[in-house]
Amino acid sequence: MQMDKNICANGDSFTHEYYLPREDRWTNILGINKNLSLAGVSNERIFNTTIKYLNNQKPDVMIIGWTDWGRYMLPCNDGNYYLVTPHNTVIEKQEPNDFDQSVGKFYFKHLHNDYLNFENLLNYIIFTQDYCNKHNIKILNFFSTIDERWLNEKTLSEISNTKEKQHRLEDLIAKIDPKHWINKKFYSMYEHCKDFPKDDTNHPGKEGSRHWAQLVKEYL
Repeated sequence: MQMDKNICANGDSFTHEYYLPREDRWTNILGINKNLSLAGVSNERIFNTTIKYLNNQKPDVMIIGWTDWGRYMLPCNDGNYYLVTPHNTVIEKQEPNDFDQSVGKFYFKHLHNDYLNFENLLNYIIFTQDYCNKHNIKILNFFSTIDERWLNEKTLSEISNTKEKQHRLEDLIAKIDPKHWINKKFYSMYEHCKDFPKDDTNHPGKEGSRHWAQLVKEYL
């Protein structure tokens, strides 16, 4: 399906869909022109690659699938990046076993902070929302797995530890415009595809991906 719009997508494995044949991926079903996504990445990587792209290109539509805030991106001294998740760490342009996994362990032991990661995520969403509005680019957001059920008062309290920090997060959430989200604010692809078969990596299979493509098309 070739769209008459120039569309760029970014995100994690739910947008990359490395586990599906190319013709079954929702981005290819919709004929999306540029896909910046990569499996296992953090919101830092999604934001940085989006801004680098928008500094040089002006698509008609920008689609962003934000990911779990527990992930992070760390620079390597050779100019590459560590993609750090709670389960694994890889270097973006190398084979997974070509380096010491202790980098990820060090990050989660000494550097990781849920509050800061989540606050950063909210700021990334707000900035890209406002940037695209200013430059007349239609932006559509979604979450890959996390959805609005996660972002209740209890979760925000646990992330924040103090009322002041919690209020800061609530203020940021209030600045996120639901009209720039697929279906509704903080909607997730995982939730939308929950009734369809999943592959052995717990991602939506080709039926779920096509189901998601039908929803996204309604917002293009």
